[in-house]
Amino acid sequence: MKLYILRHGETAYNAGNLIQGTTDIPLSPEGIRQAHEAHERITVRHGLRFDKIYSSPLVRAVRTGEIVTGQSRDTFVIDRRLREIEVGALAGRSTLEDTEVMVNFMRYPDKYVPLEGGESFPDLVQRAGGFLQWLRGQDLPESTLLCTHGGWMHAMRLYLEPGEMRNFWKPSITNCTLFQLEPDGDTWKITDIIANTEGRALGF
Repeated sequence: MKLYILRHGETAYNAGNLIQGTTDIPLSPEGIRQAHEAHERITVRHGLRFDKIYSSPLVRAVRTGEIVTGQSRDTFVIDRRLREIEVGALAGRSTLEDTEVMVNFMRYPDKYVPLEGGESFPDLVQRAGGFLQWLRGQDLPESTLLCTHGGWMHAMRLYLEPGEMRNFWKPSITNCTLFQLEPDGDTWKITDIIANTEGRALGF
């Protein structure tokens, strides 16, 4: 049994260095191109096929999953636990802002205090980890795909490979990168990464 986790393609907010969170931004033309390239890389070159697909409800994740797998969203299981980090009042603001809250969000996650309506990084780690543990108890088929977001994937990695919260964003996860996980006792371990080196690095 293998579990795959896919980050969505680029959006205009990614390209413009704007915080998205759960704002429902569609793929940009570049993001669509990346998703088609990922289809070639993942399903053609590596020959991967997915028996079951879970997706964040956000359109950028759903559309990426459709393009990469060649399957309709009607076949996906939509689950809010896979959505991106809730950023509250940070949504739409530039990541280049020289404000304490933005500097902490981008560079010092261990010092980040969410604004109204926001979610902390530890809370995101627990949400991602809780979903993974829930999946571990399900009767999954041979190959399952999760279509999600950069922040969620960083949280997943920190849950599975515990480290310091200040390193939350390191190393980077570019658009349309695919992680492979395999069962490890009552949890999972990361066993492979099929990276897209052309995508935007940070996820938010």
